[in-house]
Amino acid sequence: MTPIPQISVKLLSGGMAGMMKEFEDTQEILIGRDADVHVRLHPTEDKMVGRRHARLYYLNQRWWIESTHRHGVLLWGEPLTAAMEVREGEIYQLGRDGPEFRVSIIDAAIPPTLVDTPGARGHRTHQPLRRAEFNPAEVTASIQRASRRTFRTVIVVGLIAVAAGALAFVIFVPRDSRFVMTGADIQRQYAGSVFRAASTVQFRCNAADIDQSQWSRYWISHGTSFVVGERDDWVYALTNNHVFGDSARANASSPSAAQLIARNLILERWPADWPIFAARLADFEARKRATDLRDTAAHTKIAVERYEYVDPIVQRCELLADDDQWRQVVVNGKFYPVEIVEFAVAEDLILFRFKRPDLAVSFDSLPLRVVTTDDQRNLSAQSVTILGFPGVGDLPLRSLSDAMLGRPDVAQGLLSNIKRDDRHGGFSIQVTAPINEGNSGGPLFDEQGNVIGINTWGPSKAEAEGVSYSIAVGSAVEMLRRHGITPRPPTEQNQ
Repeated sequence: MTPIPQISVKLLSGGMAGMMKEFEDTQEILIGRDADVHVRLHPTEDKMVGRRHARLYYLNQRWWIESTHRHGVLLWGEPLTAAMEVREGEIYQLGRDGPEFRVSIIDAAIPPTLVDTPGARGHRTHQPLRRAEFNPAEVTASIQRASRRTFRTVIVVGLIAVAAGALAFVIFVPRDSRFVMTGADIQRQYAGSVFRAASTVQFRCNAADIDQSQWSRYWISHGTSFVVGERDDWVYALTNNHVFGDSARANASSPSAAQLIARNLILERWPADWPIFAARLADFEARKRATDLRDTAAHTKIAVERYEYVDPIVQRCELLADDDQWRQVVVNGKFYPVEIVEFAVAEDLILFRFKRPDLAVSFDSLPLRVVTTDDQRNLSAQSVTILGFPGVGDLPLRSLSDAMLGRPDVAQGLLSNIKRDDRHGGFSIQVTAPINEGNSGGPLFDEQGNVIGINTWGPSKAEAEGVSYSIAVGSAVEMLRRHGITPRPPTEQNQ
């Protein structure tokens, strides 16, 4: 029996934009808002979608798609009048105003996707798309199409002339006539006010190949923070509670935990600080790569030798869990201890302060803009920028002295949605910009260079692609005011 080709469905717009699901050995896939369908749309934000709107099914060694709702399924702007064979990589739409999704059949024998070209309307060319790979430009185009459809719908249902003209002005004024900051502009202007926030221990090891007899501070986990004010000789900053809260602190005083942390420090995070030790590790890896995978005895021998080399070193490593100074920020290549001003577990926020490294130096407080769901129309599909220190940026360095330097990384995406978020005491902002480990607590900027969110989490690629969330800064602004800190007002806004 011929196996059923694996199929994936990726939502390109709507309340669940960026979500992708793959199905294997499945003969039917239902798409809609019902809780029991295979690909569920957002129950409130995608109300134009039926509870069971579309059906994919496998018949006669082919995948087919059909509409199961009165609003229909559209392909190339035309509704399907009957079940149609699925073309790999094709983009479908759930009704004229509904979200778009792409279907990919993961089978090398499937012919390439048909897509539009910049040429004449309706003209198609062949372009292969395998495994529903993440294409930010595709999500961008889909969200922009959805925004244009929403605008047209509002006009049809009867906007008065003045309101229609004002909205058209906002949407259609050329970008270059507005005040818009690029990601490079934002990084250049505000990088000096974005710092690494770290959970730290002090470490020493008297083993011969490491020979670090003096206590030195290393971080064991980290996130990002940013400046929001200054008072006297104190600098005030924000980050996530899960970066600096008590739950972030490893119990380094426990012997078993201390050994685990020490092993992680010398093997994974900072081996380049000890060149002799790093060379021995590299030698073990080279021997393993040169050994035939089928030679299990040889691989076991190498693993045993590596353990017998590393374990005595770990036994001679010591950690100092200084409970009063484990929270630190990295400023200009140096650690500085911080004091917690206020924390809010539910909102996942911490306001903290640290002594200004040089009294003659001042930092730019980042401008804060409070957004609500009322801003959805103005901000949807706008470019957003994040600054931070994602953990992946440390991997090529593996040296503490190198990783302590440098500016925060910049990444960009689109604002997909602003949602009411009672869990975090206000609103959350869904974006396509990647939020990885280490980005937590960093700023999310709008196109005018205002901080509108505090980056909080992004699901793994197995769960969804192009979906990350930030906490809107409304609760943070209230927190600042409670402590007599006046937030920097937002710059010129495109409203």
